[in-house]
Amino acid sequence: MNDISIIVPIYNAEKYINKCIDSILNQTKKELEIILINDGSTDNTEKLIKTYKDKRIKYFKNTNHGIGYTRNFGIDKATSKYIMFLDSDDYLEKTACEKLFNKIEKDKLDIVMCDFYKDYGDRVEEIKLPSFKDSSLKDNPDIITEYLNPWAKLYSAKLLKDNKIKFVEDLKYEDAPFVIEALDKANKIGKVNKPLNY
Repeated sequence: MNDISIIVPIYNAEKYINKCIDSILNQTKKELEIILINDGSTDNTEKLIKTYKDKRIKYFKNTNHGIGYTRNFGIDKATSKYIMFLDSDDYLEKTACEKLFNKIEKDKLDIVMCDFYKDYGDRVEEIKLPSFKDSSLKDNPDIITEYLNPWAKLYSAKLLKDNKIKFVEDLKYEDAPFVIEALDKANKIGKVNKPLNY
């Protein structure tokens, strides 16, 4: 079993996909399962993905179903102890997986989150979320921030699968209900106070 399954939903991402995949392959932590799901792209995305020969990559091609369905498909395919989501136009700092994995394992967490960067092309802005001690949503409701994005977090696969936590399909803001439910069901949540996701 690998330590982390990274789920990347992809749709017409030819401008970004190389930077995204390269950032995963260049992680200091190597025990990764890389789940790339092409959600019916009509550009050169598939051609670019197929240039990669890394054995950790599992590539799936579906007809277009939307991001909620695609992330759920990835959860079903994931075989690792932990699950991470990365959007196809995002990329990771090279120690992201290592730092998140070390924290979630050391403190026996269900979810660990981190700060992140917004990359505008000509400038990068650091987004710092409030720091907190390892806790639960019940004991610390402030863990819910305005950034209810599924990325910049590492989840216990057991937490997601045992509680059947899935993304709502055919919903524009499909991430918020998923993240809120995951935080609600988690016994212990922690944070790495470093930006690791671009």
